[in-house]
Amino acid sequence: MTPHELLDEIRQHGGCAEVAGDRLRLRAPRPLPDELLRRLRQHKAELLRLLSALSAACKDLTLDAMELQAELAPEDIAALRAGRLSLDELRAFAVLVAQRRQMDRGIRPDHYTETAICTHCGPVWLWFSGEVLGCPWCWNRASGKPIPRPVAVKCKDCAHFKRTSHPHIGHCARGIPEPPGGLWDTDERSCSYFTDKGEKR
Repeated sequence: MTPHELLDEIRQHGGCAEVAGDRLRLRAPRPLPDELLRRLRQHKAELLRLLSALSAACKDLTLDAMELQAELAPEDIAALRAGRLSLDELRAFAVLVAQRRQMDRGIRPDHYTETAICTHCGPVWLWFSGEVLGCPWCWNRASGKPIPRPVAVKCKDCAHFKRTSHPHIGHCARGIPEPPGGLWDTDERSCSYFTDKGEKR
């Protein structure tokens, strides 16, 4: 059994592993099976080397070694152990994983400083300006996650805006907080869940 598989098994039991000096520290909601503990002791040196490399790659990121390991394929771990995947390459991957997780929460990466227009998402933050057919925020739009907007938007242009009998007032189908009387369709506002009517989900 490989260290990658052992870490996966720890995770399946709701636990995690980390390096503490020359020791392997395990945390789990319930005691791990004796057979798993035996295999962990047997492969301790390999696990420490792998977790040390993963921890170094995650330094100063909102990501830990176990989370990074979960994003890697067994082939990636094998390449790391064999020296075919450098620590610099692993660090670059960890940065991208951490960035994607932040974006999933609607947090704009620091280098996304320009306003662009995505065919599907509308106005978005990117690292360059202009018009694009698709963008990294499309993943958020497709899965109903927030998208930070560089410009104010109007509810009347959003697929989530549901009009009342009033010609200008409606409510947000996403449940975004609104005044007791509802939302005025032409008011400009900041909304991370704006979805252009041209791309209804």
